[in-house]
Amino acid sequence: MTGLNGAGSGVSNGNGHSTNGSTAATDKGCWTIGLINSKFKYLSAETFGYRTNANGKALKKKQVWILEPSGDGDTIVLRSHLNKYVAVDQFGNVTCDQVGKTPLA
Repeated sequence: MTGLNGAGSGVSNGNGHSTNGSTAATDKGCWTIGLINSKFKYLSAETFGYRTNANGKALKKKQVWILEPSGDGDTIVLRSHLNKYVAVDQFGNVTCDQVGKTPLA
């Protein structure tokens, strides 16, 4: 990655426009982001089983997330490159298998 927020790597520069046509946040209020932890690993959305992990070494398609408003004006949601939403079950397990934006239970 050569620039801030993925700029130069073909992802997004934070203004919602992709530099090479990969994942782009086209809706108003959406941001294309990559999430990195303290060990410098990216949060990834796996295609098999819609699981998440933090093993990504570079910002690629599986590590790109769309941060978008949930519709209530107070909260946001994370959507993966698979167009599935991040969810947490009652035990704290994080998945990326929700088809739509669901309200808090």
